[in-house]
Amino acid sequence: SDRLAAAAQEFESFAPAWSLAIATSDGAFWEQTPENARFAAASIGKSMTAAIMFQLIEEDRASLSDRLSTWFPDLPNADLVTIDHLLSHRSGYFLQRTEPVGEYSPPEAAFARLREDGAVFCPGTNWVYSNVSYMLLGHIIEALDGHPYEASLQARILDPLGLTETHILRPRQPDPALVAGHVNGEPVQGADYAGPYSAAPVSTTAGDLIRWWRALLSGSVVSEQSLAVMTEAGWPIFGNEHMSYGRGMQLSHMEAGHGAMLMHSGGIVGFTASVAWLPEHDAFAAVLVSEQSVPAEAALWRLVQSTYQPAVEN
Repeated sequence: SDRLAAAAQEFESFAPAWSLAIATSDGAFWEQTPENARFAAASIGKSMTAAIMFQLIEEDRASLSDRLSTWFPDLPNADLVTIDHLLSHRSGYFLQRTEPVGEYSPPEAAFARLREDGAVFCPGTNWVYSNVSYMLLGHIIEALDGHPYEASLQARILDPLGLTETHILRPRQPDPALVAGHVNGEPVQGADYAGPYSAAPVSTTAGDLIRWWRALLSGSVVSEQSLAVMTEAGWPIFGNEHMSYGRGMQLSHMEAGHGAMLMHSGGIVGFTASVAWLPEHDAFAAVLVSEQSVPAEAALWRLVQSTYQPAVEN
């Protein structure tokens, strides 16, 4: 813990606020988060959306091969795009940001743009990181579960796992505990973090992220069979041969010979975030930082090194 505290002190000069946590196989749990503070988890929330989708599949309400045309018949390639394509970012759907960063725009506006812009490739033939795919999954979850997406997220994930430090972001209802995000040292003013909907649905703490990741990977959220599908290595992420995307889950190697991780990262105006399980140590780590220019993954790896210095240096 002395090493971790020293690492945390190193971080202070890089960003105004941090939430840091690490849980080791011997039962130790270390966390450092400002009191009554939350941070935007950004795309880490995609793992929650994916898990809900797999729960619904296990309940025989849907299947990975179901076509998008069931719910969105007028979207491009709707008769070809499957739930699996949406989960794995292989749908061919991609939207460039047009609205000002942090300004709220409803999911329906993104779907309307998708109808106009069309797909960037045929489903299954390539990979592109797609927020709109996960927004579509949110609407499919609503249709299948018969509730607003946020109600499904609360009832299926947050309540059963006791994630009391995790808050669902809602349009035009700022999270009062959300710390100020920063871009190159300047605080972000008036951002509405609910815009990405089910692609980035929560604010949280590093401790709750570890509780979530541990539950998900233990098989207590989805079945072992579903978890195996979620963690299958898929397309390289952004052309990086050391990282690939499964379904709501990233697979990564941070260093040659070390650092295999099952993880998810996130970034949104003013924040970066990362959570990971490192099978080499059976350890969980999470980092949330209130500065968009600081890579949470680097800080996470520094925490791991601080905890397992001999194993990393061998």
